[in-house]
Amino acid sequence: MQALFIHTRRITTIIISLVVFAVSVLSSGVAQAQAVKCPANIKDNLGQCSCPVGTSDMDCQALMGPWPNWDPLSNNYASCDAAAATALTGSDNAQKVYNFLIGKGLKPWMAAGFLGNIWEESAHEFDPTIVQGGGHADNITVDGVTGYGIIQWTSKGRQQGLADLAKERGVKSGDLGVQLEYIWQELNTGYTTSTLNPLLASTNVTDATHIIELHYEIHAAPPIHPIRTEKAIGYLALYGSGAGDASATVPATAVASGCGAAAGALGGAVDGFIFPLVTTQGAIKGNKPYPWCSTAMANCHHDYNAADIMTAEGTQVVAAYPGTVVMTENIAGKNADVAIMGDDKNVYFYQHMAPGSLQVQKGAKVTAGTPLGKVGNRAAAFGTDPHLHFDMLPPPNTNRMGCASAACSKYPFINVQPILVKAFQALPQ
Repeated sequence: MQALFIHTRRITTIIISLVVFAVSVLSSGVAQAQAVKCPANIKDNLGQCSCPVGTSDMDCQALMGPWPNWDPLSNNYASCDAAAATALTGSDNAQKVYNFLIGKGLKPWMAAGFLGNIWEESAHEFDPTIVQGGGHADNITVDGVTGYGIIQWTSKGRQQGLADLAKERGVKSGDLGVQLEYIWQELNTGYTTSTLNPLLASTNVTDATHIIELHYEIHAAPPIHPIRTEKAIGYLALYGSGAGDASATVPATAVASGCGAAAGALGGAVDGFIFPLVTTQGAIKGNKPYPWCSTAMANCHHDYNAADIMTAEGTQVVAAYPGTVVMTENIAGKNADVAIMGDDKNVYFYQHMAPGSLQVQKGAKVTAGTPLGKVGNRAAAFGTDPHLHFDMLPPPNTNRMGCASAACSKYPFINVQPILVKAFQALPQ
């Protein structure tokens, strides 16, 4: 009996030792979260993952705690978006700002109006790290008091928005690219009615500068600083002749998307229309086994006039044509979509985006290239491979009806293939 007791104690000791060793190994793995490359079967957010190869998604999520955008309904991520970087073109920051805005579809006098305002706000430096009162900082202090960056964001809500976007992109809030993205995000959300729409309706640099100064900058009195208009006129003369318009044909934005999406760029415009994804020709052709028919002028693998453009989850979706958002749908755990009434009176529909990824609201005025959302996972694509569904309706339709598949055949959808193929050919290789 005593020998059996000793033997049992030894077994217990061995078991305890094994448990302690396993916990130690597991703790070590979690502690090295930033250093471990995510295995292929685990989709991470912002590149953060520490689960060992072979760990299931749910076990990994249990180890790491609640991750951003985790969707328990699909046992996956609602939005898989790795850190994105904005590639800017230009010889100095002023020209980079100008080219970015031209690349978003603004006219030269509108972009110059921003330059005149930013020149004064940034103490004539165009330095995104500048802090109100003097000095510089790589990151913003969210205090609701101290102005920061090229716009001198001061209100706490706007400061927090910049901080959040920088965190999402994996860059410092003093990064010029992320500040320009934030300007564009603000214009297409809370400042659409007050600033973007009047700006797009403006016809000269003086009006454009005043609109931005009064309704977007909203600085302290006096309300109009003549020096801003003077500087804007100077920048229009400097860049408006075409020297600074390179991004009108050379894409101003390059985005690296997560979960297998290749780096890409905005394509060139064809009759005002651009390809609705930030991508490359090679990335689209490489999506198998059901690649979008990038050379066929007739409708392909769809039961009505529409296109299913197979692409990697997380790929940036952009407006193909200028217009106004007439519908957004965001269903948690399922999908998101957007309908836009184009300036040409056609209705443009974008479907199968990730829930929670939408970047526009109903009523927002968009230009060709305005970010709309990110391509979702298989759950967002109703069980099929990740892709963007794109279709168009002619007048007198004013919104997208709720049909799907063969049920849409009775409606007069436009054959989108010809214009998509031309826009595809304007993408970088």
